Amino acid sequence: MSMPQYLEIAVVASNEAELRPLEKLDAVEKTGIAPRYRFVTLDAPENPRVIHMDRLEQQQIGLWVALDDEAMSRCQAAYEELSSHPGYSREFYDHHLPAAVVQVKDRDEFLALTEKVWEAFCATS
Repeated sequence: MSMPQYLEIAVVASNEAELRPLEKLDAVEKTGIAPRYRFVTLDAPENPRVIHMDRLEQQQIGLWVALDDEAMSRCQAAYEELSSHPGYSREFYDHHLPAAVVQVKDRDEFLALTEKVWEAFCATS
């Protein structure tokens, strides 16, 4: 059996408060070989686990998850910019997670998405 393909997910919100309900979920805190969730905000974060959008290594992101309309707009713009570069690739995730940018409105939608992410991650091995 081969190893699943590495996957980083940017969970982006306009402000840090929108990220708090998601930070301690089991799906995002898996250790070892698992998808890596990066919490990103458009404003200045206070929590050291949260990254400002301008400091995110965007070329490593395989899936963009927006939590609000402003974040969705920024995620789409970042993905469009990245996908215009010939060296950028989502590899197997183009097939297993065809939408590179998604928006979720609440915790339940986010949890459902983490299940799809896990299935896609396992399917890449």
